[in-house]
Order: sequence, then C-alpha cells, then structure tokens
Amino acid sequence: MPSWSGCRETSPHSCRIAGHGQGRARRDHAANLLQYPVALFGILRAGLTVVNVNPLYTPRELEHQLEDSGAKAIVIVENFASTLQQVLGNTHVEHVITTQIGDMLPRPKRWIVNLVIKRVKKMVPAWRIEGAISFRTALVRGAAMTLRPVEVMREDIAFLQYTGVPRDCERRDAHPPQHPCQRRADGHMDLGQLQGRLRDRNRAVPMYHIFCLTSTIAFMKWAV
Repeated sequence: MPSWSGCRETSPHSCRIAGHGQGRARRDHAANLLQYPVALFGILRAGLTVVNVNPLYTPRELEHQLEDSGAKAIVIVENFASTLQQVLGNTHVEHVITTQIGDMLPRPKRWIVNLVIKRVKKMVPAWRIEGAISFRTALVRGAAMTLRPVEVMREDIAFLQYTGVPRDCERRDAHPPQHPCQRRADGHMDLGQLQGRLRDRNRAVPMYHIFCLTSTIAFMKWAV
C-alpha cells in the first residue's frame, strides 16, 4: 500500500490529534501505519506521554502494560481491538480511538483497503467497546478545537518504553523530552554522510521498537 506522508502532511493531522487529546495520557498501538506518526507527534504536542505497545501482545501482556503505565487513552488498530476489549475493564483507560489500516490512505483506496481487510480477508475479529471513536472522527473533532501551548519541563517524561524479554517480565524505561531530541542530534552526526543513500530506504523494524523510533526521528531532518 505505497503512500507517502512527510512532515507537511503529518503536521496538521498531529495537531488535530493533539487538540483532541490534551489532558489525557495516551498509548500508541498503531504499529507501522501512517496513523502512527500522526498519533505519536499529536501525543507529544499535547504534552502527554507516549507508551508504545506491541500489537501482538496477548490479553495478559496488554493488561499488564496498560495497568503498569497508568494510561488513560489508547490509539489501537481495529485488528487488535478484541484483545483490548478483553482487558479494558481491568485498566485505567477511559478513552479509546480505533483505526482501520487504510484510514490515512486517499479515497477510494482507503475504502477498498478497509473493505478487503474487514470483509474479504476477515482479518478483524469481532469487537465492541462502548464509547470508542474512530481515528478519522478524532481528526475531525480535533480540527474544530484549539491546541493550547504546553510548557514541557526537562524532568517530564516523553516516552515510557517497555522491553519484553521475556515479555511476561517487561522492563520499563522512562525517557524525558530531551532524550529523543538528543538522539536525533547524535543521529545527524553519525548518519549525515548517509543522507543521499538512505533517505529513500524503507523502515522494516516495527515503529514501537526503540531503535526504529529513534532512527526515524533522526531522519526527520530530511523528510519533506
């Protein structure tokens, strides 16, 4: 499903997610989709903490991470919403935003992709979560709101990053706001000479993985 989304396209969408989500701690469960960077930067712009989630987690693993992080909201791909449904009542999550895989694709491609995944390939298990809203609804609502400036302190936490080896005994690492920025600066020094060769490379590692997350931020300098 080739589609390009650079800084110019991502920025206004992330502002809408930020406007809709201010005042809520959020988790990002959107895997390697265009929705991921939109949600990621929207969460950060709202002054909230990002907690990346492995979409392949079992209900037990997902419940542990939701409870341990104290998340109040989650952005999740519809394909995994049934897993969330099983444990939602045991967590502090109050707001659920669901997205379909093709939600950030242009029409009619978006309609075709979502239809095939849901109705033809039947890749979306049945689920029902009261009060959940769609990703595109969140974008519309956010566009009608005003994003208030947020003062971010150096001691505030930008990311809670979990490592799961083994996954039942995860370790949580807290990264302050300057951490990804510092990694980005380091990345420019180490990777600048590779700009010409790597700017068009695909990112195969899952975005919730700390290496891919950090290296992607490092290459944001060259995004258009």
